Amino acid sequence: MKKRIVVAVLLVVFASALGFASEELEIFTYLYNAAESPADQLGILQSVMEMKIPGAGSFYQSALSKLVRQYPAIKQRNRSAEVEDADSLALILAESLGSEKQVSSAADIWRIANPTEGGSENPLVKAEAFMALGKMRSPEHLPKVIKVLEDLNARPVRGDPVGAERTAYGAILSLEKYGDPSGYLPVFFASVGWYSDRIKGQAAQSCSFILKDPSDQMMNIIRGQGYTPAQKLGALRNVEKSSDIANPKKSEIAVAGITWGWTTNPRNNNERATVATLRKESMQMIAKYGTSDSSVYPQLQKSYASQGLDRSERLLSIGTLKTLKTDQAAQLLNQFLADLNSQQKAGSAVNKQENEVMAREIIPALGTIANSSSRPFLVNVASSNWGSTVDTLARDALSKIR
Repeated sequence: MKKRIVVAVLLVVFASALGFASEELEIFTYLYNAAESPADQLGILQSVMEMKIPGAGSFYQSALSKLVRQYPAIKQRNRSAEVEDADSLALILAESLGSEKQVSSAADIWRIANPTEGGSENPLVKAEAFMALGKMRSPEHLPKVIKVLEDLNARPVRGDPVGAERTAYGAILSLEKYGDPSGYLPVFFASVGWYSDRIKGQAAQSCSFILKDPSDQMMNIIRGQGYTPAQKLGALRNVEKSSDIANPKKSEIAVAGITWGWTTNPRNNNERATVATLRKESMQMIAKYGTSDSSVYPQLQKSYASQGLDRSERLLSIGTLKTLKTDQAAQLLNQFLADLNSQQKAGSAVNKQENEVMAREIIPALGTIANSSSRPFLVNVASSNWGSTVDTLARDALSKIR
C-alpha cells in the first residue's frame, strides 16, 4: 500500500505542476478509498490539507462517509492507536466540512459525534462536530445540539468532568454559530451552571451573540417555576450587565426579582443567602433605574422589617426609598420613623443600637425627599430622647422641607 501511495503522490505532484486540480483530487480519492487503515487514511488526508487543493469539499465528504462506516468496527477492535487515528480523522474532517459549510455532510458529522450511533467517545471529536454543525447551521441538528447542552447542564459529570466540559464547550460555540434564539437559554444556564469559570465565561460571552435583548427570557426565569435561586440571581445579573436592555425593562425585572424574593421559601441556608442577595441587587437596580410600579413598596417595607437578616438589606431599603423620592416612599419612611420614635420614647433596650443606626439613615432620607407629610414625624424626634446627634439630623431635615 505504501508503494502505491508514493507512486500516487508523484502523480499528484505532476498533475499539480500542470494545474490539474480535478486530477489531483481523483488520485487522492482513489488512494483514500484503497487505504484500509486509519493511519494510512490520515496520512492521505493530511497531504490533501497541506496542498490546499481547490474544491476538496467533495473529497472530505466521501472521506467522512467512509469513516462513519468504519468506526463501529474500529471501536470493537479497541486498539488505542487505531482509535486515536480515527479520532484525528474525525477532527480534521469535521473542522474542514464545517468551515466549508458542507450541509450535506451534517448527518455524518452528527453520527461521528454520537457513540450511540456508532461514533466517537472522544469529547474533542464531539466538540468539533458540534461546532461544525453550528457553522453549517444545519436546521435538523439544532434541537439535537440544544438537547446535548441541556443534558450536560442538568447533570454534573463526576466520572469525567473535563471531558464533559469539552463537549459542553463545543455545544456552546455551536449554538453561538447557529445564532438561533432557541439556543439562548441552554447557553445562559451553562453560564451559571456547574462548569469551571472558563466554560461559564465562554457561555456568558456567547449569550450576547445569540440574542441581543434577552429580557423576556430573563423575566420568565425570575417569575417562573422550576428555576433555582442561583439561576434567578444569574438572570438578574445578566439583565443588569446587558447594554441592549432598556432601563425601564431592567427596572421592571428588578421589581419582579424583589417580589419573588419575598414570596419564595428557601430550603436551606445557602438558598436563603442567595435569595437575600437577589433582593438586595434588585433594590440596587430599582434605585438606579427608578420605577413607577407601586407594587414595589410592600416589598421594600418587608426588606426594612427583616430584623433577622443582615443590616445591609434594611439600609438598602431605606436608600432605595430615598432615591425614588415619591409620596409613597415618604409615607413608608414616615412610618418607619414613627415606630422608632415610639420605641425610643418607651425606653426599650431591645435593638436600641440598631434603631439608632436606622434613624440616622431615615431622617436624612426624609430631608432629601422633602415631603411636607414628614414634618410632624421629624418634629417628634426632639421629644423622643434620641440625643444630640439624631436631634441635629432631624433639624437639618426639617430645614429642607418648605
